[in-house]
Amino acid sequence: MLKLDVFAGTIANLTDARYFAAREAKWLGFNMDKMNPSAVSEMEVNAIKEWLDGVEIVGEFGDVSNEDLMGTVERIGFDAVLAGPFTSREAIEGLNIPVFKEIVVEPAMSENDLSNLLEDFEGAVAYYVLDFDKNKVVPGSSNISLEFLKELGEQYKLIVSFPWETYAIESAVQDASWAGILMRGGEEEKVGFKSFDDLDEILDFLEIEEEF
Repeated sequence: MLKLDVFAGTIANLTDARYFAAREAKWLGFNMDKMNPSAVSEMEVNAIKEWLDGVEIVGEFGDVSNEDLMGTVERIGFDAVLAGPFTSREAIEGLNIPVFKEIVVEPAMSENDLSNLLEDFEGAVAYYVLDFDKNKVVPGSSNISLEFLKELGEQYKLIVSFPWETYAIESAVQDASWAGILMRGGEEEKVGFKSFDDLDEILDFLEIEEEF
């Protein structure tokens, strides 16, 4: 069991999918944005799904219309949807499955800016995915403090992604009421083979020792 739920995003191969499932990730995300180089096809998602059990499958979408989004969700049978940073509220309204809303944090973004973005989608989404990693924004060394993020976690269901360093995780998650953290898959070194040493270090820290 993990201290925080894990959203494993940008899954593009069975190796990553089986690794994160074995490490008890709650959600596996597959990029369905055809304009993104990390995107996978519907056929690939369905093939990987056959090997998985006990995880929720999430479709990751960019700027897409409500009609296109619903069509893909129905064909694949996603358990949830991750709406990209440019996806409008209108595009996700009417979905009968949980919606994650991605917010990419910019270096100049203030705490007030972030609060306003969350308020814009309040009531329309189940979770907010705050991506600090994409622009290498470090809370506490930017306009947004770690304490502020912990306060937001009391009000909203947040999944956070920092420029993770193992030594910094303990202080980051201490007393935080976030819903989870975001981690990402990557390319295989060769088919069926990949080193997970860096991810193991983080997930080992998040592991809760069971008492017998």
